[in-house]
Amino acid sequence: MNASFSEYTTETIERHKWWHHRRVKIIFISLIIAAIFAVILFLLLKFVILAPTKTEITTISPSLPTVISTLTTTTSTLPQTTTTTSTITTTTSTSTTTQKPEVICQSPFGPSNILYTDGSPEFVAAWDFDNNGKPDLIVINADQTSINVLLGNANGSFQDQMTYTVGSDPSDATVGDLNNDRKLDLVVLNSKDNSISVLLNNGDGKFQDQMTHTVGRFPESIALGDFNNDNKLDLIVTHSFENTILVLFGNGDGTFSNETTYKIDSRSMFTAVGDFNNDGKLDLAMDNYDDGRITVVLGNGNGTFQAPVTYIVGSRPTSFEVADFNNDSKLDLVVIDQEDNTISVLLGNGDGTFRNHTTYSTGKSPTSIIVGDFNNDSKLDLIVTNYDSTSISIFLANGNGTFQNQITYHLGFRPFSITTADFNNDNRLDLAVADGDSSIINLMFGNGHDTLWNQINYAVGSFPLYLVVGDFNNNTKLDLAVTDAQSNAISVLLADGHRTFQQETTYSTGT
Repeated sequence: MNASFSEYTTETIERHKWWHHRRVKIIFISLIIAAIFAVILFLLLKFVILAPTKTEITTISPSLPTVISTLTTTTSTLPQTTTTTSTITTTTSTSTTTQKPEVICQSPFGPSNILYTDGSPEFVAAWDFDNNGKPDLIVINADQTSINVLLGNANGSFQDQMTYTVGSDPSDATVGDLNNDRKLDLVVLNSKDNSISVLLNNGDGKFQDQMTHTVGRFPESIALGDFNNDNKLDLIVTHSFENTILVLFGNGDGTFSNETTYKIDSRSMFTAVGDFNNDGKLDLAMDNYDDGRITVVLGNGNGTFQAPVTYIVGSRPTSFEVADFNNDSKLDLVVIDQEDNTISVLLGNGDGTFRNHTTYSTGKSPTSIIVGDFNNDSKLDLIVTNYDSTSISIFLANGNGTFQNQITYHLGFRPFSITTADFNNDNRLDLAVADGDSSIINLMFGNGHDTLWNQINYAVGSFPLYLVVGDFNNNTKLDLAVTDAQSNAISVLLADGHRTFQQETTYSTGT
């Protein structure tokens, strides 16, 4: 018995020694195994169990009646004023960082049922025409003689479209209260007719028959503003063929008179209105497409303008934005230089003049630009679409009027237009990009720092060109409307406030 007890005691001691020497190693290995299990469980929860699901999209094309208005015409002869110019320029360059966001959904959504018509929508905008607090849509159809107005309902749907006759080939539109009755009226630019159409609002979202006004050959763009401080909206028209800007003074009843023409050095494609010298009087800025300049014209406040001053930028300036990039309460300019594959930034001095321009490299064929605070640092940043590079470029602001090197995101398609809004209610700006070559729009969600993540593709109609943002169903979540040029339709996508949109609804356009 003593021998057995001795053997038992010896064996027990040996086991205790074995555990004593190896317990730290065993505990360490156990912790590693537990950590690996926790990581696996986390990944399963994030990417499998709780991953966002794809939403199937069914499109609807309701039958749409047509309301046609009649045509009346007035014309005017325009005097001419000649102006002088001066130039300022400088150039710097930056390097490029390339990233690619994660694509979490690429397949098309469900079957589409689109009613094809003769109208090809090339412009869409959202305004409240019937004063019910719900955004309505105006649609311009290419190569037509009409526009469409769709009044919004409270649930994200739209009433049957109303069609209004305008001039030939409408190409641009703007809104304002032209007869001081607190109702938004319409001004439409008719490219082939060399005219504008004015449609006065009855207050219920329906418009009176157009009044037309001739404006000179090859009009390119229009803008409204009170340039003579008489509390009546006036109209600016730029002409690409005659290299002029036309000022039409509002009479307060929806008509215009006392036109004045100003000569500029080159054809202009785009016009912006702002107070560049902080005198409370509206000024003008426009691109000079053919000679790589922009023109600034200061207003005197009585309907006349000072001599235009031109500033050299890059080759083929196509569009620009006005904002305060260095937080000095003075308006600055950023211009797309399409042929140079750059953007030019011109800082305002506050007296109507601008400093030497600084250029930043973009991708190939920059087409559009937007301004916003994309990293939540209270400084305005820039995003540019690069059509031939199939990418977008982000320029984060330093707050002193300069920008960091571009961050490039490759999309896999040619971006045609872009807009920004907070689509998932996280107080961070997101992007919506239209793919003009296919049938998708792309959503990219901001993280509030310096990157975009979770790229989501949504199926819409064929050849989406333009995007407009609005809360179409009054749920405090921003929705999207898209022009489908080759489908002759408008697609409306309602947001759920997270990272997805509800079923797409498609509305036919045209006659």
